[in-house]
Amino acid sequence: LLLATRYPELRGGGRRGRLIRARGRQPHLPVDIQFGDVTADRAVIWSRCDRSARLRVRYAFDEGFAKPAELVGEFALPESDLTARIDLAGLPPDSDVFVRAAFEDPASGQLLGAPVPGRFRTAPIASRNIRFVWGGDTVGQGFGINPDDGGMRIYEAMRAVGPDFFVHCGDTVYADAPIPPVKPAEDGESGAIW
Repeated sequence: LLLATRYPELRGGGRRGRLIRARGRQPHLPVDIQFGDVTADRAVIWSRCDRSARLRVRYAFDEGFAKPAELVGEFALPESDLTARIDLAGLPPDSDVFVRAAFEDPASGQLLGAPVPGRFRTAPIASRNIRFVWGGDTVGQGFGINPDDGGMRIYEAMRAVGPDFFVHCGDTVYADAPIPPVKPAEDGESGAIW
């Protein structure tokens, strides 16, 4: 009710100036979904939309989504930098949770955005060994993934050991920089990189 009073456009009528509208009809996630504060029975799911919209999450404990549950979250608004989150509670410990998140257009009340998939594992409550992997400096100094060398093989090697979690030690800013299709190597040779 507070949102509908403050933002009448969220109830499908009234002024539209507070909503951020983007091209196209479907709300779009410019970033993937994020998981945080994962414990044995809960986790926070977070994402950002390209306009004011409501976050909806479906989750299941099997990849085929045989018996999914659905939660309707908060609105992504300009005051929250168009971000929204949902707190999933009552999850079973030491279990894989498969997620599909999408944003709903508030004016139509329909799920218009394409769902973005994700997966995380809740923490165990019984004592057991925990495996983690770590890395950093992804795509540094302008060099990207070279398919001639098998791509970024380290991430496949990390995935293959079945870690419980991954710690990224930073410098992901390298991945945000433009990567040219060709860059001279230190020995003066050039090769295709992407």
